[in-house]
Amino acid sequence: MDGIVFDGLYGEVDSPVSPESVLDVGDLSRWTVDLVDGEGIPLAGQVISFFGVGELLRVGSYEIGLGRSPVSATTNSAGHAEGTLARGLKVRVVFTGTSLIREIEIPDTETFDLLALIGTASDPMTVRSSAPTPALRNS
Repeated sequence: MDGIVFDGLYGEVDSPVSPESVLDVGDLSRWTVDLVDGEGIPLAGQVISFFGVGELLRVGSYEIGLGRSPVSATTNSAGHAEGTLARGLKVRVVFTGTSLIREIEIPDTETFDLLALIGTASDPMTVRSSAPTPALRNS
């Protein structure tokens, strides 16, 4: 399907749309996060990126996704960041510069705490290990 992406919204090439013209407030969920370091000092400047995974979410005659570019937010001086995503959208959340990467589905709620949601999500990376090979001792 040929199309064009506008802020995470996919529409027909001949009928570009804005997200507000397709999604109602009830289709959106606001996420929030408050980050602090190990000493309780707010973590400013942390970039949080959302990448689309899986199939696009269908709303009416439109398909919603994040396109090829991530949607990102940066924590302020108080360590706070927030944003809005479509409910039911499957995304990979990446805390840039850390090893924290999780795949989540945006819940069907008005607001949610991002850390609470990713805290229960499994790590998308699979660690593989091989069984040890016994070595013969020649003594």
